[in-house]
Amino acid sequence: MNRVVHFEIPADNLARAKKFYSENFGWKLNQLGPEMGNYVLVHTGPSDEQGMPQDKAFINGGLMQRDPSAVGRQTGWRDHEHPERWPLCPRTGH
Repeated sequence: MNRVVHFEIPADNLARAKKFYSENFGWKLNQLGPEMGNYVLVHTGPSDEQGMPQDKAFINGGLMQRDPSAVGRQTGWRDHEHPERWPLCPRTGH
């Protein structure tokens, strides 16, 4: 069975989610700019120079602002073996 390699957490209040996960789980966060949709990269444990976890016990991911128009479509996970099954992003259409 393949292991999970990335997660995404949509949040209604991104600032509150960042505070919660960094303070309670010790996650390291890297806020990207508006050109990247203000996406927040999450490092749950030690990472290498490429941002990959150094230990397979950790899974890195991201936080993003929840899109209210995506209710029922924005799941927070992707089946990377079957990208044709991915829901379309309501913002970009991709």
